[in-house]
Amino acid sequence: MTIKAWAGKRGWAARHFSIPRAANRLEEICEARGRYERLWFLLGDEYSRRILLDVLTFRILGPRHARMRLNTDQFWADCADDQRRARGVEELLIGSRWRLVKTGVLGRERQLHVYSPVGGARHVFGLRPYDYRRGGVTVRVLPEDIIVEGGACWGDTALDFADQAGTKGRVYSFEIDPENLDVLKKNVEMNPEIGRRIHVIERAMGEVSDKDVAFAPAGPGTRLAGQGDPATLSVKTLSVDDLVSRHDLSRVDFIKMDIEGSEMQALRGAQRTLLRFKPRLAISAYHKEEDILTIPEYLDGLQAGYSFYFDHFSVHGQETILFASARPQ
Repeated sequence: MTIKAWAGKRGWAARHFSIPRAANRLEEICEARGRYERLWFLLGDEYSRRILLDVLTFRILGPRHARMRLNTDQFWADCADDQRRARGVEELLIGSRWRLVKTGVLGRERQLHVYSPVGGARHVFGLRPYDYRRGGVTVRVLPEDIIVEGGACWGDTALDFADQAGTKGRVYSFEIDPENLDVLKKNVEMNPEIGRRIHVIERAMGEVSDKDVAFAPAGPGTRLAGQGDPATLSVKTLSVDDLVSRHDLSRVDFIKMDIEGSEMQALRGAQRTLLRFKPRLAISAYHKEEDILTIPEYLDGLQAGYSFYFDHFSVHGQETILFASARPQ
C-alpha cells in the first residue's frame, strides 16, 4: 500500500481537494450564520457545540485538512483487529455487496449473537451510536422503555435496544428492504429471549400512513425514491402517531431514526407522540446537509421543552446524531 493510499484510508489526505468547492461551502454556511448561531445557543453543552464545529469544518475542508474526533490510531488499530477476528468465522453473504460475519457480544443480560459487517458489532454494542453520555448528560435507552426505531436494517441495534430495555421493554422496528428483513429475522431468531421483545414493522416510517412509496433495495443505504430516482419496489407508510394508536401504546420513551433522509417527514408524523410523551430522541442529522439545521429547528418549534445535543460516530462526514431529552418540568 502506498503512503498516499494509507493516509487516505485514515482520513488524512484526499485524492482531490477543490478550493472553489471549499469556498462555496464556506459561503453557504456564512449565508446561514443566523440559523447556525441560533443552533449554537440551542445546544445543551460545550461538547455538542464542538461537534457542530467539527462537522462544519469537515464539510468545508474535507478529510485532507480536517479530522473527525474518532479518527485516531486506536480506532484504526481496532479496525485491523476486527479484520483479524473475522477470519474463518461463519459468514452470511447478502447479494453481491454485503458480507456479514457472525459475532458474539456480551449483552446486558446474556451473550448475543448477530450477523453484522466486520466491525459492525463493535460499532453498535461498543461505540453505541444512539447513546449520548457526556459530562453527566445521558440520553439513551433505559430499562422498561418502549422504543420506536426507524431503520432497523439488519437488527443489531434493535437487539441492543431490546437488551438494554429488559424484559419489560419493547422495540417497534421499522424496516422495508427485503434482504435487510431476512437478516433482521435471522438475528432475532438467534436470540429468542431478547428477540421476542422486538416487533418488526414492514412499513416505511412516514408523515402519513397507508401511502404507497417507492424504493430500491440498497442494504443499509435503502431510502425512499425521490423524483427521478430509480425504484423497483413499493411499500406502504405508517406514521409514528398511527403506530401508537394502532398498537394502543400507553407511552413511548425513546425514538431512534436513521432512515436515509426521511427523518423530517417521519418527525412530522410523530408530532402528537412527541408532544404527548416527550420521548428521548436519537435522530440522524446528516443524510441531507440541511438536516443539521432543519431537524433541531423543527423539534424546538414544537415547544415540547427539549434540550439538544450532538455527537458524531464516524471518521467521515456521516453519522452525526442529534439527541434530545425533555427538560424536567
